[in-house]
Amino acid sequence: LGSNLRRMGESWIQYVRKIDHLLKAAVYNSSLITLKNIEKALTESHHPILSIEIVLDRTGVVYQPTLAHVEVMLKRLTTEVTTTIKIIPTLCQKFQIDAGENIYDAFLNDEQYVNEERKIKTAIITTIENLVAFKEKWNVFRPFWSVNRTSFIEKFKLASMTSDAFQKNIEKFDELLNQLTTQNELTTCECVHVDAQKLKYAITNHIHDWQLKYIEYLKCVSYGLIIDFNNKLNQNMQSMSIVPKEVEELIELEATFNNCFDDIPCMMLTIENIVRYFDVLEKYVSDILPEALNLRKKIHEIW
Repeated sequence: LGSNLRRMGESWIQYVRKIDHLLKAAVYNSSLITLKNIEKALTESHHPILSIEIVLDRTGVVYQPTLAHVEVMLKRLTTEVTTTIKIIPTLCQKFQIDAGENIYDAFLNDEQYVNEERKIKTAIITTIENLVAFKEKWNVFRPFWSVNRTSFIEKFKLASMTSDAFQKNIEKFDELLNQLTTQNELTTCECVHVDAQKLKYAITNHIHDWQLKYIEYLKCVSYGLIIDFNNKLNQNMQSMSIVPKEVEELIELEATFNNCFDDIPCMMLTIENIVRYFDVLEKYVSDILPEALNLRKKIHEIW
C-alpha cells in the first residue's frame, strides 16, 4: 500500500509538472502573439486604437489628453501583457513545483520578446514624433492667438501705414484663411486619431476678429484723410474769398494765395494717396460712411 501510494504520488507530481510546463508554454506563446498584434496595431493607421483632440487654450495649441499621457498609455500595453506572466511562478510555488525557475525574467530576456519590444518602442516614438509634427503645422497661426490685437493695431497707427501696406496685410489674412482651409480637421498619426475641428474653428474666429479690427482701422485712416483734406480746402477757400479793403488785407490775401499755390504739389499727392486708400477700402467694406464716400466721389470736382 505504501509503495503504491508513493508511485501514485510520483505520477501525480509528473502529471502536474507536465501541466505546469504546458501552462507556461501556452502563456509564453500567447504573450508573444499578443505583443506582435500590439506592434501591428501601433502601425496600423486604418484602425486607430486611440482618439484625442487638439485644441487651443491660453498657452497655445495642446493635445487633450496630453502627449505625455498618450505615450504612457501606449507604453502600458507591453507592461500589461508581460505582467500576466508573473502569475506563473506563483502557481509553481503553490504546488511546490519548479519553484526556483523565474519564467518572467526568462521571458524578458528572450530574443523574440526583445525584438518585439524594440519594434513596439520604435512605433511609439514614431507616433509621438508625428503628433508633434502635426501640432507644429498649426504654429503658423500663432500670431492670431498669442499677440494682443489692440496693441498690435496701435503699432500700425504709429507706423503710418500706406495703402499698399494695408492691401498686403489684408491679402495676408485671406492667404492664411485659405491656408487654414487646407489644414486637416481629422487625421491619423499611426495608431492615434486626432480631431482638430475645435482648433480650426477657434483659429478661424481669431483671424476673422483680426480682419474686423484691421479693417476698422483702415476705415478710420481713410475717413480721417479725406475729411482733413476737405476741411483744409474749405479753409483755403474761405481765406481766399475775402475781399480786401485795406492794403494789409491785400498783402495777407496775397500771402495766403501764394501758400496755397505752393501747396498744390503736396495736395495733389494727398489726393492720390486718398484715392489709393479708398480703392483698398472699397474692396473689403460695403458699409462705407456715406459722407466720406460722397467726398471720395467728388474729390476731383471739389479740387
